Amino acid sequence: MKKPVIALIALAAAAAISTGAFLIVKNKKDNENRQVQEKLADNVLFSFDSETISEITIDGNDLKFTAGYEDGQWVMTETDGESFPLNQSVMVGICTYFSDLTADNNYGEITDEKKAKYGLLDDPYSVTVRTEEPDNEYTLYIGDISPTEDYYYAMAEGKKNIYAIPYVSGVSLLNDFSTLHSSELFSYSSSDAVRMTFKRDGETVYDLSRSSSTSPWELPEKYSRLEVDQTAVDTVLTVLTKVTAESLLDDHIEDIAAYGFDDPLGELTLYGSDGSSESVLISEYGGSGEYVIVLLESTNLAELYLAGDFDFVYYSVKSFLPDSVEGAGLYSISGFDVSAEDFSDSFTVDMTGGKGECRGTELDLANAVYSGLFSAFYTTITYHRVKDVDVDSEPEPDAERLLSVTYHFEEQADRTLELVQAPGENNAYIIIDGEYTGIIADTAFMTGRESPLSTYQTFCDQIGLEPQLK
Repeated sequence: MKKPVIALIALAAAAAISTGAFLIVKNKKDNENRQVQEKLADNVLFSFDSETISEITIDGNDLKFTAGYEDGQWVMTETDGESFPLNQSVMVGICTYFSDLTADNNYGEITDEKKAKYGLLDDPYSVTVRTEEPDNEYTLYIGDISPTEDYYYAMAEGKKNIYAIPYVSGVSLLNDFSTLHSSELFSYSSSDAVRMTFKRDGETVYDLSRSSSTSPWELPEKYSRLEVDQTAVDTVLTVLTKVTAESLLDDHIEDIAAYGFDDPLGELTLYGSDGSSESVLISEYGGSGEYVIVLLESTNLAELYLAGDFDFVYYSVKSFLPDSVEGAGLYSISGFDVSAEDFSDSFTVDMTGGKGECRGTELDLANAVYSGLFSAFYTTITYHRVKDVDVDSEPEPDAERLLSVTYHFEEQADRTLELVQAPGENNAYIIIDGEYTGIIADTAFMTGRESPLSTYQTFCDQIGLEPQLK
């Protein structure tokens, strides 16, 4: 055979050998890639839309219950123990992490030996979720945490292997009572509540109610002449419906005296627009004044809260009233007559126009100095600080009138405010249009540099009026 032919045959043989080797290597790599892809695909435990979850069952850590999603929140529908309100954030976290769960690794097929090794042998903690559209059920079993605390060992229903799921997923899915129960004081929102009562030593201290979430808060009939400070009520209600516990002290109280609930600071009850109600007992904690203990009567839980959020335990009806009673706004009147112990006078005013009149003398109320002095005088006779509430008393008919002011308006009837001497130091009943309001005013302002007499005289002297003294 000629040498060129032999060389050509050798080259062809070498090419065939090279191609065969290449194909062998390629097939091997393809198999390895396929195995990697299969393992990665197998590590995807669950992948579906969390919004489709309609039911969750927890079984483990001394809990066994099923929760359903109703009216925008998770609520217990079945339980082997006591029912309790659920922490909505935790339940949402379960939905989020369960529906998109991929393992970091797997340890091969399940055997009893492996289950024992990874804490999955005897009734491990399980989470089962059910979805709608499509109608499916998924179950995850969670075992021990890894020695490095990087992940948890787990099994998924329908999967043949044991897996390592990320630590953050395991923590979010593996819960107990302390994390699952709601840390909120009440289940109501501020718009849900239509009544709030507080009792101390068995006696009702205050009772506020409204007919709907858009209606004003009112006191009981006996206080009907009192104006409720709506902001004061809303502030307390906002705290009550948003405050959360610092920690759980006891998940099932056996002896209420152990936490001071046999002699509590008080009992607060909120009523919902649906006719339901929830009550809590509040007790001091530790004597430092930093915390209070709250007993949730519906669940028998004792929780620790910051005392600063519970100032309302020291409130009274007065706490829900304006700080002062107003006779009439200076810019709303056309004039007024005033009579005090030491002086009396009459004024017509037009504050918008910057003018007024008193006993034939024109008053330049556009002048900043005169206007300021006049406003200071008017404030002393018109705004009276609320000192106390006493709706059960009535002024004596012959009681001394300390101050009387009649306000005149352009388009409405006159309004009269009177301060009548009341028992006690610096006390006066506030009477408006001949009716006792139930409010005791502080009359300490009636003497001194900022008293009605002093501010009246200062204004008169500055503008050139002779004070009309008695």
